[in-house]
Amino acid sequence: MTSYSYEQLKKIKIGQQFYESGQRGNILFTVKTTPVETTNGEYTQLSWVGSVKGGEDVNYLITKEAQHYSTNIYATPVYIGVPNYGF
Repeated sequence: MTSYSYEQLKKIKIGQQFYESGQRGNILFTVKTTPVETTNGEYTQLSWVGSVKGGEDVNYLITKEAQHYSTNIYATPVYIGVPNYGF
C-alpha cells in the first residue's frame, strides 16, 4: 500500500479520516484544520491538525522536498500486530 503523496495531502478536507501508520502503531485521526502550505526559503511544507479520539490532537508537518522522511498517511491501517490508537 502506498501512502498519500504531498499533492494528495494538500487536498484533504476537515472531517475526513485517515491513518498514520508505522511500526509503533496505527493512529486513526480526523482532519481538524485545513492544510496550509508555506514556503520557507528552499523548503515547502504542509501543516494541519488531526484529532485523535481519546487522545491529544496531532500537529502534522510534511516537507515536500523530504516527504520520504515524513509521517506516512494512508486510507486504511497498514501495520498488523501493532497498537491501534483512536479507534
